[in-house]
Amino acid sequence: MKTSSVYKKHDRKGSATAKNQNGIVLVLSLVFLCILALLGSTAVVLTTTDMKIGGNYKSNTQAFSAAQAGVAEAINRLKGSSSESDYAGDTGATADPWWSAYILTSGSWATTDDLEYDSNYQNYFPSGTNYTSTTASVNTLQSTVDVDYFTKIKHKREYEAEQAGHTTTTPHYADGDGNLGTNPLSAPGSIVYYGDDPTTPDDNSWVYFTTAGTPTPREARPVEIIRSYGESNGSLAVVEVEIRKIALNIAPEAAIYSKDIITANGAVDVDGTDQAGTVGAVDCGGVSEAPKPPFYASPSGTSVTLNGVSSVLEGELPTACSDAGLTFEDLKSGTSDCFSGDVDIPVQDYVAQMGLPGSATEIILADQNNTNYGLDGNGNSVICYCDATVLVNGLALNGVTGYGLLAVKGDLILGGGFTWHGLVLCTGTLTFNGGGGPNAINITGAVLANQTVTMNGSVNVQYDSCYIQEALQGMGAQVARWRQVY
Repeated sequence: MKTSSVYKKHDRKGSATAKNQNGIVLVLSLVFLCILALLGSTAVVLTTTDMKIGGNYKSNTQAFSAAQAGVAEAINRLKGSSSESDYAGDTGATADPWWSAYILTSGSWATTDDLEYDSNYQNYFPSGTNYTSTTASVNTLQSTVDVDYFTKIKHKREYEAEQAGHTTTTPHYADGDGNLGTNPLSAPGSIVYYGDDPTTPDDNSWVYFTTAGTPTPREARPVEIIRSYGESNGSLAVVEVEIRKIALNIAPEAAIYSKDIITANGAVDVDGTDQAGTVGAVDCGGVSEAPKPPFYASPSGTSVTLNGVSSVLEGELPTACSDAGLTFEDLKSGTSDCFSGDVDIPVQDYVAQMGLPGSATEIILADQNNTNYGLDGNGNSVICYCDATVLVNGLALNGVTGYGLLAVKGDLILGGGFTWHGLVLCTGTLTFNGGGGPNAINITGAVLANQTVTMNGSVNVQYDSCYIQEALQGMGAQVARWRQVY
């Protein structure tokens, strides 16, 4: 039988199509394998990149934390007395413009690691009580070095202030050194101080200034620049802070100062004669201040009332009292305004400028009974702070013994057995409720209250400049400026 040509053509066409489709599965498989390989390699690359980014981020974060740790150690080693072990500040009687110091965690440190190393500076490496060693060595206080950093400390000078934006039209400090020109890096100018400006002395305010003179630490203290370099797994972070320290003389004016009336209803013994450390405080140079009045009430005309006939008053007799023909014997009973004057000590500002509560070593949250703060007045003083405005009746301290600074925001009630060596600051009303004998209240230093002072029972207050200086010397440094350099 003869096959039709139509069918023959159809069969040939079908046969060709079938042959053309052979291997299509293999081709598609290879294409999919290529796509999967591309996706896999892309995922590996992305994962590896993410891991590197995560690792770099971790290293950068650790380096930044290390730099911050270096700042923290430097600040800690700048507080306290200049004779204490591991102090890292300038130990000269007056500040040296070219003083600088390093804190190292690695023995491989070299001057080339500090891109701003300047051989004109002293470049000390303080350790223990050797404050002026010029030999680079590990001197960190870390018992085991877990964080890697090196830190440089130096006094702020006019050059640094100008780099931060100081000009005659936008001053950062009162320029009192007699040179109003700009200062190059090679001759950076005078030290910038924070404290009592010599052009307006005894105005009970702390400011930034330069001077042609050399202030003592009791008058003003240099602003310090801390630059800390932190390192972790090849990552570097650089942090720079400026810190200011409290001047050691706040001029209390009297053993007890109040910006309102003072009333005494018991056996009160207040002595404005400077004890100057004769009752156990750290030696502050052996120079006693001139005697002060036992009381000072502000403003002029504010009364002081003493109702206890057994009161004892010593120190300097105010001129207004002697001009009125009165003696301490006359004043120990009755009311008088001759203890008053117009010196306005900014008690609240002092508490604020001290960086409290951040600079406090002890935060008091509630009334205290038979508690001890600090060990002695020889470098072991503390800084106690309480926000008594959140307490119902203010802060009550009974049987408390302490050394250093006691700063209370709000009202303060001192009970029997309270003994303090240092400075007591109260921004509210201050009440003494002393008992007899061992339950008397004893304060060696000074007391400043922003409102009324009432004394009941047995109260003994002796002015002591050394304990005041020790209390302020324990103040931590307050950060005035912070920036991340790198």
